[in-house]
Amino acid sequence: MEKAQLTKANSLFSTSVRAIDTVSKGIGGALIALVSATSLFVVDSVTFAVAAVLFLGVSVPKSGETSESDETERERSDGRERDVEAASDGGTKTGDERDDDGPDGSPQESDGGPSESSRETDGGAVESYLSELRDGIDYVRGSALVPIIFSAMVINFGFMAADAVLPAFAESLGGPDAYGVLLAAIGAGTFVGSAGAFLVEERSVSRVTIVGYPIAGVTLAGAVTVPGTWPTAALLFATAVFPGTFNVMVFTLVQSAVDESLLGRVSSLVKGATSIMAPTGALFGGTMGGYVGTETVLYLFGAALPLFGLYFLAHPALRSLPPAGRPTRSPSACEPSGRRSVGARSRGRLAVL
Repeated sequence: MEKAQLTKANSLFSTSVRAIDTVSKGIGGALIALVSATSLFVVDSVTFAVAAVLFLGVSVPKSGETSESDETERERSDGRERDVEAASDGGTKTGDERDDDGPDGSPQESDGGPSESSRETDGGAVESYLSELRDGIDYVRGSALVPIIFSAMVINFGFMAADAVLPAFAESLGGPDAYGVLLAAIGAGTFVGSAGAFLVEERSVSRVTIVGYPIAGVTLAGAVTVPGTWPTAALLFATAVFPGTFNVMVFTLVQSAVDESLLGRVSSLVKGATSIMAPTGALFGGTMGGYVGTETVLYLFGAALPLFGLYFLAHPALRSLPPAGRPTRSPSACEPSGRRSVGARSRGRLAVL
């Protein structure tokens, strides 16, 4: 896919996920009101079973394997190359012995044989995984992706803390019915934010973040303050819009700047680093909610959101983030100084994020 289309592609992908999330949360809230929360866990287990059955029909080739169409195209390409060589310098004809033939004249296997991963033992696979993880960490070290990951981790921590106290907060508004409405509002907000991310793809990520998170903090504080379920839901909807946009912008930046050979490792690193904060944030929110009250936890998170905007304003690398939809500068002009890591030769674009 062309890098210029990454923002729209990520927006569409995230929008489809958020659409299902929004509908599911609305249905979940209605089911809580109708059949109780305990019965909802039974419904949830059934959906997991259905998902497991669907995954049984998914076939993913092992690393190093190629499809039949790829093999056919490769054979055609090799045949054309040999024909050109024979016609230009009088070399061997197609099918004759070549330099890469074995001692008995049979062609040696180059890239069609067993992949290295298929020959690894379990211990070797673990060692390979750890090595690749270190490569991913070494690749992002010294780049602007480090403070981006840090900010995303803290933000995810705060959102999970707020999510942990949301049921108790909804209880003060009207119980399960109110909780379903609030969940649907948050899901709808992230849906709108993800769907509209392409509208700001030509604007600096830093500028959008500097403006977006303070607004989210104000609307969250307002949601806690105003009385009534529907006004609260409307403000929570507004609070969730920018995080939906921010997620699309960040992943678009990563995909457009990271070298393709390490994109999977770096994406896994980003996802893992942010996801690890989810249980910690939920534990913190639930514990603090029991001591200081649910509203206080939400107020604290609302007060923290503008600080992320200030963090992007104060950090030199974050302040100079390019637009998510605009190609980054060439690697040669952005080489990190003083460090030559595994990915340093090809990660110049990452250094300007």
